[in-house]
Amino acid sequence: MASLKLLSTAIFAGCMTLSTAIPIPNSGIKCPIVMDGRVPISIALSAFDTAASTFDPNYVLEQNLTWSQILEFPKVEPSKFDIPADKVIEVTLSDSSIFVPGGGEPQVGFRRAGLLLAKNNGSDATDVGVKTFHWSVRQDPNAKMNLTHEYMNAWHEGNDYSANQFSLDTGIMLSQDAPTDSNVTTTGLDKRLWKFLDNDNDVLWTTLIEWDEWQNFAVTVDYDKE
Repeated sequence: MASLKLLSTAIFAGCMTLSTAIPIPNSGIKCPIVMDGRVPISIALSAFDTAASTFDPNYVLEQNLTWSQILEFPKVEPSKFDIPADKVIEVTLSDSSIFVPGGGEPQVGFRRAGLLLAKNNGSDATDVGVKTFHWSVRQDPNAKMNLTHEYMNAWHEGNDYSANQFSLDTGIMLSQDAPTDSNVTTTGLDKRLWKFLDNDNDVLWTTLIEWDEWQNFAVTVDYDKE
């Protein structure tokens, strides 16, 4: 497998607010950011290997790699979420990205490099109430995804690791990740599409991959209705 590079702005989560076509003056509605993974312009790559990082420095990547070895700050226009004080990060996947779980065997069937917000522990503020997650992704034109493989770009996993509340996938999906909804058509599973999946691995929404510009995503999770 050749190296793959994805340019990204990290997930941040906030409350959901409803809006109408008419602005409401002096509205009391507030939507604070409860967890923020954006990368400040001033941060160095070496910080991602330490507790100074917004992300867990040890989770989750191959045991002989560090984040500073597989992250870059690419020279590309920032996404809408990076303006004005943050910058883009680029993650590289390769055959060095084989994950070895603690005390287990190497997971040779796939490659893994998942940035996890350090405060995200499965019982934090992103796991209660109604939350909206936002992120952006862009492809590196010199190291594109091989869509004969499955790619999971972003996901929010339960603290028991049994399922994802949502995930954004593309490519040809592994059998264990394939949607279970019998109404999903072959077109809906087209490898060229980004696919939003719910916690039953059913497709909620799809869109084509844009290969040369930013794509901005948001998904709202209502834990009160689970």
